[in-house]
Amino acid sequence: MRRFILLIFIFLSGLAKGQTDFSISQLAISDSSKAQLGLWAEQSFNSNVINNTVVFSLARKSGPTYQSMQNMRSRVQSTNRGGYNGYERIYYSQKLKSKRDSVNATGFINLFTHRQLSSVFGEDPLRLIAFGNKDFAGKNADLDKLDLTLLQYTTIQFGYAIEKNGYTLGIAPGLVVGNKYGSIQSDGGYLYTSPIGDSLFGSVEGQWTQSDTSSKLIYDPNGIGASIDFFFSMPFDLFKKNKNIGNITFEVNDLGFITWNKNTLTYNIEGEYGWGGFKAPTLFDLNDSLINLQRPNDVQQSLLNYTDVGSKNRFMPMRISVRYQEQLSEKVLLVATLEHRFMSQTLPFLGLNQEIRMNDISKKTGLNLRFYESFGGYNYIGLGSGISIAHPKFDVIAGTRNLIGFFNPEYFSGFNVHLGFQWKFY
Repeated sequence: MRRFILLIFIFLSGLAKGQTDFSISQLAISDSSKAQLGLWAEQSFNSNVINNTVVFSLARKSGPTYQSMQNMRSRVQSTNRGGYNGYERIYYSQKLKSKRDSVNATGFINLFTHRQLSSVFGEDPLRLIAFGNKDFAGKNADLDKLDLTLLQYTTIQFGYAIEKNGYTLGIAPGLVVGNKYGSIQSDGGYLYTSPIGDSLFGSVEGQWTQSDTSSKLIYDPNGIGASIDFFFSMPFDLFKKNKNIGNITFEVNDLGFITWNKNTLTYNIEGEYGWGGFKAPTLFDLNDSLINLQRPNDVQQSLLNYTDVGSKNRFMPMRISVRYQEQLSEKVLLVATLEHRFMSQTLPFLGLNQEIRMNDISKKTGLNLRFYESFGGYNYIGLGSGISIAHPKFDVIAGTRNLIGFFNPEYFSGFNVHLGFQWKFY
């Protein structure tokens, strides 16, 4: 049971960076092609405390080892973070005719789904789930600092970008369909274990919100909303010793709201509950039937004392980013990104990308190695690598932003894979 609870906790509390390699500024056509069709998929999770061995063991339903669980003890902090982000998108960009030769205009359509699980949790809830309440005999386990949010929405955007003399401005309003929403917030509470472990007493305050529970399919429409993305890019020469001029891009994504439908449930969690524990004449008499007979079945009625049914308005997790990009030489491209996604329980994220061309620049097809370094998000340090292929008729990119969690899964967490294709039409 403890393994099952930990698995639920991990996937509800999440495990990722809010960072993504995709930007809507990429939808503005800057080369000689007339149109572009692309696909992008990215999955990532991360946590500052829950290591990869525990996560992968639970995903395989094999159960984590005692040593893997113990390895988390040295990393747990008073406040811990975790999150998951997943994206799938398809987009189409088309160059538009302009009355002025010096102006390049692009129209685009962008359809994508974003799934996000984010969490903040204290030390005591993690210790309770991972190691049980033995360490808390005779004292309280604090249940505050607990905030879990699940969100999934699908957006269709119609955008326009205009470029003149190296300055580019783009805007993309969108229609948002809310698919899933759930939130658990703790305003305080504790769990007391008697000195000999024969009884428990708990007190809790908080709120639980959940979108339409009759919805079963992952893409069911349970809410409607609107959003807008926009960006501005301009020349900016940070490294003046080379012949190339870089550019800096300011971007805002998911500035909007979702109104969840009238079947959205809100529970007020407040109350106290005591439980005497299992009682058996001898240890050998403690069987499944006796446990089921003495298991408490009125916890929900005791703690969920108010339920409200009705539509709810919620802001979307807006993302703000600043990105600098410059071709340092004929074979080396540098990209630096500073970003933050609000309402995601994440720290500000700083990412560095280097793309190094491996073959001769005279060849039409470019073969490139990509390297990633990052700090922040749901973890603190990330290292990764990837490849990209630039062909006159298509582009391909594949990689990961986190290799540390693979090389040392017993102590570190983090998983990121991204894959993109783009076809060009002339």
